[in-house]
Amino acid sequence: MVYLDKVQKKTYKGGINLKGYFSTVENFLETDTKEVVYQLKNLYPDAMSGQVRSWYNFVNDLKNTESFRNLTNDSVVAIEYDLPTEGMGIDCILAGYDVNHQKVAVLIEAKQWGDDYIEEHKFDTYRAENALLHPQVQISKHQLCFNDYLDIGKDYKTTPCVFVKNATENGLCSLIKKNPSGSTKQIPLYNSLDKLIREKASNIVSGSSDIIMDFITAEHCPVIGIDDAMRDLTKKNAVFVLPENQEPVYDEIMDSISKGKRVIRINGDAGAGKTAVLLNLYAELRNREDEKVFPIFVPGAQNTAYYRNKYPEMAFCFTYSYSVSKMIAQNKGKKIIVLMDEAQHNEPGVITEIINMGAILVICYDAKQTLSTENSISELRALENKNFFKALEIKGSVRFNGSLVAEGNIRKFLCGRTDFKHDDKFEFMTFRKIDDFQNKMYRIIQENPNDRVAILGLMCQDAQDYTYPKHPKSKLITKWDKDGDKRAETCYIEYVDRKTYLNENKGLLRVGTWWAPGLDFDYVGIIIGRDGKITTNGFEGVPEQSKHYKMIIDIAKYMNFPKELFDGRNYIVVRKVMEYVKKQENETIRTEFQNLFTAYLRHMYYITMTRGKKGCYVLFSDK
Repeated sequence: MVYLDKVQKKTYKGGINLKGYFSTVENFLETDTKEVVYQLKNLYPDAMSGQVRSWYNFVNDLKNTESFRNLTNDSVVAIEYDLPTEGMGIDCILAGYDVNHQKVAVLIEAKQWGDDYIEEHKFDTYRAENALLHPQVQISKHQLCFNDYLDIGKDYKTTPCVFVKNATENGLCSLIKKNPSGSTKQIPLYNSLDKLIREKASNIVSGSSDIIMDFITAEHCPVIGIDDAMRDLTKKNAVFVLPENQEPVYDEIMDSISKGKRVIRINGDAGAGKTAVLLNLYAELRNREDEKVFPIFVPGAQNTAYYRNKYPEMAFCFTYSYSVSKMIAQNKGKKIIVLMDEAQHNEPGVITEIINMGAILVICYDAKQTLSTENSISELRALENKNFFKALEIKGSVRFNGSLVAEGNIRKFLCGRTDFKHDDKFEFMTFRKIDDFQNKMYRIIQENPNDRVAILGLMCQDAQDYTYPKHPKSKLITKWDKDGDKRAETCYIEYVDRKTYLNENKGLLRVGTWWAPGLDFDYVGIIIGRDGKITTNGFEGVPEQSKHYKMIIDIAKYMNFPKELFDGRNYIVVRKVMEYVKKQENETIRTEFQNLFTAYLRHMYYITMTRGKKGCYVLFSDK
């Protein structure tokens, strides 16, 4: 048997502690119950007396269950197996191999509840002051975490189930009826441990020490990105397993809605998990069996178009902000909950209209990620003094492979600083020469064939100087959509998803001329052309070299430049605006224009640089 005092805690990548009791069935049966509980108490010294009694009772129940005793001697049992999300652990796992030598695991959530306890309590899909987390929802989250957030998860076929020891069949039926999550009601509930094991673990025909070593050496390895989560919206109750920095915010949102708050703001730096919280909330509201509640998800204009194109069968899940008022009007009498990501990008007036129509608004926004003077930040800030407003903040970041300094290092770069903090979890590198940058990106692709790698940037007038064929040594290209009237954002993400970079375009790497807001990749390369430069004051924008036409035009309108400048196509308007700025004798006008452009361009590159989960590589100057 593998004793806990020999295993103890092990610190894994990302600073996650995984722990638990592991044994073969044979050794478990030979070990005295008091010894097992003693080992559990050593591992969890803060366990309350009620928890200790539950361990004692459950261990005895297992030992006295005939179907458990009939499992093969080398089958594996794990108790109180910690998962890589704070406060989340599986009460019991029975694991081994089936007849096809497929690794299988039965995940058991164990409760001591009786019928009276079930009738007296309210259950929900989250923990609240007046509600318990429903065990079917709980074990579904455990299954999601095990399969998607452990590096061993993809190797196992898992079966979730719930054991409610003291409930009758009527009690189990009542518990199912009290589950507000329709998508988890199919998870079986048992009041007989013997029946549970006979029906769910009988396919275990053998075990091995390899199974135990899997559990001991498992590492936190999230494989679900935002894009994958969008795909899973209609398939799972929870698309993400929320870590400790997000779970309390999620619970507070649900609690605030129940208490009558109408505007709930979620703030946080890039990678904090704002979108993940919104997605989980949207998935839960959609899966609740409540026809009176109508959730609307607004991922942001460009992302809405992207997701609708990529997942046409789910287009109804992704709504443009300008369509929200129409949807509210069509669903009068229902409780409308609008979940809006990237809310800072809305035109003024959109937010106010939604609120005036009586909807509840849950919004994510970051003033540091605005890209234009035409934004809703002032409108959003005006709401903060209202009594129906609730502000919540997600601390820290979960995007950067467990790094606590990656986001700060990126900010330093944009401020012109080079005193980056050492980071062994997230690689951040800058390059001056295109050859060095290209070689690095090729190595990343070759060494990580299963990872999504994006190269973004070249939103500048000199973009061709970086790409083939104008630059004869370049291994980079850009492409346009087939219809030729827009940049290929959607097609570019499809290119990234295929992960066949070296087999396409004669091995040349394609650059996405986009800042990819709200998306993430495993690795991201950024190319900054002559639209930016490093000075003693840090990163500064060079508007005359930029192709951010809307950004420049919005700044000019914000500064009340003459109306005649704005006639014509965007590139013509920008040319006239830049000529007007150069002719200004008033230094204040030129300085304000330059400062505004620099601020928004910094925001844009901040967004782009923070899209990577494992690494960011920046090419700056020296073509």
